[in-house]
Amino acid sequence: MKMDRLSNLPQPLIYNILSLMDIKSAFRTSLLSKEWKFYWTQIDSLDFEWDENLNSLIDFVNRVFHHPLNLKRVRFHTKTNNQGYFYEKFLKVITSYAVSRGAEELDTNIITTLPPPSFGKQYQNQLKTLKLGPCTISSTTTYNSWNPLVSLTTLQLYKIRFRHTLFDFKCHFDFFSSFLNLENLSLIDCSVPDYWKVFDFKIYAPRLVCLMISNFSIYELARIVISSTTLKLFHLNDNSHLPPMLRMKNCRSLEMVNIDLFPPPATLARTGTFKEGYIYHVFHIAEALCYLNPLRVSCTFPSKGKFLLNRNTQVAKIKFVALKVKESEEDWLLVALFILRGLSLDKLAAKFEEMSKQMGSNDQLAPIELQLV
Repeated sequence: MKMDRLSNLPQPLIYNILSLMDIKSAFRTSLLSKEWKFYWTQIDSLDFEWDENLNSLIDFVNRVFHHPLNLKRVRFHTKTNNQGYFYEKFLKVITSYAVSRGAEELDTNIITTLPPPSFGKQYQNQLKTLKLGPCTISSTTTYNSWNPLVSLTTLQLYKIRFRHTLFDFKCHFDFFSSFLNLENLSLIDCSVPDYWKVFDFKIYAPRLVCLMISNFSIYELARIVISSTTLKLFHLNDNSHLPPMLRMKNCRSLEMVNIDLFPPPATLARTGTFKEGYIYHVFHIAEALCYLNPLRVSCTFPSKGKFLLNRNTQVAKIKFVALKVKESEEDWLLVALFILRGLSLDKLAAKFEEMSKQMGSNDQLAPIELQLV
């Protein structure tokens, strides 16, 4: 007779395992043992990943909601393209239940307006983490409608497409200032369609501490304006070959800046117009960040290697890792070196020549240190 080892597992471990599953899988897993029949009711995470019809979802949710759950997190995503009125209405039912059970985190892609219609005063002093997307945001209500989310500290927007109705008559965007206690903001693969020609995408929140921007697509002449006296950590990651232009205002509390760029392939880099545009964009990033300490910059060259720059208050360390320099890439290196404060382009060219002389027979640059002036 085989031993039932699963039933001998500690209950807290079983609860943790079930919490890692979506609610449908957790429910089915609980049926493996009579002792486990109601274990799924002990999980603190309610995860709906739905790709079936709405009627089956309603039936399943009704069964779930008959049981009292002590929740911390609710996730409701659908894989269908039909994310309209009926799904938003159903999201309101789920979020209302989540609020009644004490949930502090909501993650959903069932929205078309900001804030979602399911948000109301019931969220006041409760919701701490909000994750939205992927979806298209076509309109928003007044900023005052966000006031109930006074407890929100973390906001993550993933693959959000911001439409023109979110911007003022000057094509400026100022949305995040309505989050009075927001500390962590992540913008991942978000975009503003080029044809809206937004000029200033402002990021300001009174208590913002950590900002992460990854692959943000915006009109090429537009700027991301970051203004925060409390911001301490800023991370920018861009592999779109044309990074967004930045402007930093009143960011005097910054403690660490991480920049990861991926310059275009050499074939594209040789195109004069594109090359000028790329250099123009990176110069704006350099001008925005050149006064910051400490600073870490990484430029990954396709199939060539990586350029690393680490700077503290006094010394900038430059290291080329497995990077074979060719004539077509010198301009990209000069762009990266421009971030060193106090060096003109003429001096940069001289430094580049000096660094080139240090290249050994393996055609690699040796690590050097430059004193800041």
